[in-house]
Amino acid sequence: MRIFPARRARVCAALSALVVAALSPMVAVPTASLIPPAVAAEKPPDGAHQGADDPGDKVRIKLIGLGNLRGHYLETSGYNPETEEYDPFRDYGLIGIDCAVRGVREDFPNTLVVSSGGNVGASPHTSSFVQDQPVIYGLNAMKLDASALGVHALDGGVKDLEDRILPASDFPILAANVSGSASLSAEGSGRGVFIKEVDGVRVGFIGVVTDELPVRTLAANREVLSVSPAVATANARAAELKDGNPANGEADVVVVLSHEDMASTATSFSRNVDAVVSGRGAGEYGQVVTGFEGNPIAVVQPPKYGRSFGDILLEYDRTTRRIVSSSAENMWIGQYACRSYSPEIWNKTWE
Repeated sequence: MRIFPARRARVCAALSALVVAALSPMVAVPTASLIPPAVAAEKPPDGAHQGADDPGDKVRIKLIGLGNLRGHYLETSGYNPETEEYDPFRDYGLIGIDCAVRGVREDFPNTLVVSSGGNVGASPHTSSFVQDQPVIYGLNAMKLDASALGVHALDGGVKDLEDRILPASDFPILAANVSGSASLSAEGSGRGVFIKEVDGVRVGFIGVVTDELPVRTLAANREVLSVSPAVATANARAAELKDGNPANGEADVVVVLSHEDMASTATSFSRNVDAVVSGRGAGEYGQVVTGFEGNPIAVVQPPKYGRSFGDILLEYDRTTRRIVSSSAENMWIGQYACRSYSPEIWNKTWE
């Protein structure tokens, strides 16, 4: 088995036919829901944190998490040379991701789409050849709200990050535990934090990159940067966002975007952190965990290449000013009924 795109022209033609065939029925399903309303809005999955049914003015906020796209903007399929047939899609690419995101937002207006980093770099030739521009363009078109800094965003060095990647990205790229780059520190609301208001609720995002950045990046590519411990930095920023002091920024809900594997850090976040969208390796993670202060934290780590979304649902009570229920799981993109896609992303992907 090998991964498409193949080199032979007949393979390209077959994939094109497969893409058109696959998209046609997806667009023609106007009434299907991408996230079943009973699951997404009413009944958290098993293992979710369900708070007391307190009366009050409650707001439900959905977080859709992406991680480690690594330039995979094309749909890909497994080709079997023995049968000369294709397996179903392995990667849904930007067209499929955008189509699903549009449906989620349509079903659930209070949706924020974020990334744990790894959007660019370590990418296949079809993407690296054009400097991962289709991925950046596609994430802009689908209005990604925020992203953590990924290790491979520094593959071209700090200057490439500052002069090309940051200006080209319409979303803030956050790295609260990295200093030495004025451009990076100025992203979002500053100091690795971005605050966005959703239905009157201030959601604060804190981006951190793995502590292993110094050993995962060439010294020449990070010579001016210093890296602080990711979890400790995230906890410190979260405390500031909930300390009641407007001078350092305030948020009702705090979400950490962590470019790190959650298997080792999920329970290390403080009571000021409500949710974590993570991811650096290939592992998956999706559950509500207990932080070291006895606090529930909704944590997702979706698999690479956009094959699944991390799906977090938070219910915030404006009266008590706290999260009263939360759920976390990974949702395979193949189970969504796609209703529409962006012509902009289609054209940019295939031009």
